Amino acid sequence: MKKEFTPYFCNDSIVDVILPADRIELDETKEWLIIGWPGFDGIQFRVKLKGADQTVYAFYPIEQEYIKIADSDKDLIEKWKSGQVSV
Repeated sequence: MKKEFTPYFCNDSIVDVILPADRIELDETKEWLIIGWPGFDGIQFRVKLKGADQTVYAFYPIEQEYIKIADSDKDLIEKWKSGQVSV
């Protein structure tokens, strides 16, 4: 069953939609690049390292679940600016 991504807002969050280059890091499996995370809740934005696919996923660490939220980093920023993805 596919889950829908439900945007939310938290006043305590410091939003890094796309991280500065010196803060981008690999995950522990080295299969994903962590490109951003919204605040204290630990949800991360990730892209796969292999292949030309630049789909951006939200990673929920508690459920160990990936949910597609954008087709690329640019699409993520556009969705964030237009309110389609918010934190």
